[in-house]
Amino acid sequence: IKDFTQAMASDPQYLAPYVNRGMLLMHLGRYREAQEDLRKLCDLWGDAGALLLLYTIQVRAGNDQAAKTLLQARQRLRPNERHDALVIDMLQRRISSREALDSIADDTLDSCSRKTEIWYHAGQMCLAQGRKDLARKAFAECTALKKPWSAEATWAKRELKLLDAEVQRTADRDATH
Repeated sequence: IKDFTQAMASDPQYLAPYVNRGMLLMHLGRYREAQEDLRKLCDLWGDAGALLLLYTIQVRAGNDQAAKTLLQARQRLRPNERHDALVIDMLQRRISSREALDSIADDTLDSCSRKTEIWYHAGQMCLAQGRKDLARKAFAECTALKKPWSAEATWAKRELKLLDAEVQRTADRDATH
């Protein structure tokens, strides 16, 4: 965190430290601080990706209306993004997480990068809804794509490790009782 903070101080217009520190803070559960970095990124660059990360924080915090507003703002930046409409449908409970994931899986997107991003954020949505089984599937799909160096694939691997650790803790606890 300190390194990203120093990078931001030395060049406040450089976007990478905002993304990286924001994601790190989000994974540490420091949502308020993460939001500050990601909002700054949105202010500097009008970044659609940062809006999606802010959305993820709102979903994890259970703020469906705020999440929906962020997705609508993202849709204005990327009007042809079908994934955002699916997520809004999930937030409004018009479709289930399972239906959205099935739709994404059947989609013929032309960009591996876009698929990686979609699977990652679908996994986050499933986690927020308490659907760890579906989240695991989405994160596994994300890491299976031929883009292992992407930020989303890296984050998906981390989420899978966290899910595995949780399963192990539960198994250990059950074994001692």
